[in-house]
Amino acid sequence: MRVLALLALVVTVLLVGCSTPKTTPTTEMIHGDFQEYMKRFQVAHYRTTGKKINTAGIVVKPRNIKPNEHNQVLRYKSQAIGYCIPSSILPVVYIDISTWNRLDDLLREELVFHELGHCLLDRDHCDEHDKFLPLSMMRSGLVPMKYYLLNRELYLYELFVEPACEDKL
Repeated sequence: MRVLALLALVVTVLLVGCSTPKTTPTTEMIHGDFQEYMKRFQVAHYRTTGKKINTAGIVVKPRNIKPNEHNQVLRYKSQAIGYCIPSSILPVVYIDISTWNRLDDLLREELVFHELGHCLLDRDHCDEHDKFLPLSMMRSGLVPMKYYLLNRELYLYELFVEPACEDKL
C-alpha cells in the first residue's frame, strides 16, 4: 500500500512539474523595474489615441547587453541599452540593467516606450531631424533629455499616431 501511495505521489509530481505552462500574461512577465513604465505607455497611448492598447503577452526583462548582441540595439552614449525581439507569440524586450540604473525617470520612460514601439507598434528606427531636433523617439539613440522634456507630447503623437518616417503603423 505504501509503495502504491509513493508511486502515485511521484507520478503526480512528475506530471505537474513537467506540464507546459499556459502563456497567459501576468505581471511576472514584466520585471518589477519596468511595470510602472508599461502602465505609463498604456495611459499615454490611450490619452493620445483614445484607444486601449493590448500589452498582454509581452515580456520585458533586464539583461547585461553586449555591444554587438543584436543588430537593432538602441544606444545611449555609445552603450547598447535595449532591444526588442518581435514575435506574434511572445515578444521580448531586453533592457541593459547597468544603464537602467544610471538613467533618470524620463530617460527610462523613453527607453521603454522606444522598445515597446518596436515590439507592440511594429515601428522601425527613424533618424529624421529638423535642424537639431530629432523628429522621433524611434531614433537609433535616445532623444536628448532637453528635447524629450520640452516635446514629450509631440513625440507621443508621433509614436502612436503619425510616424515621422514611413513605418507599418
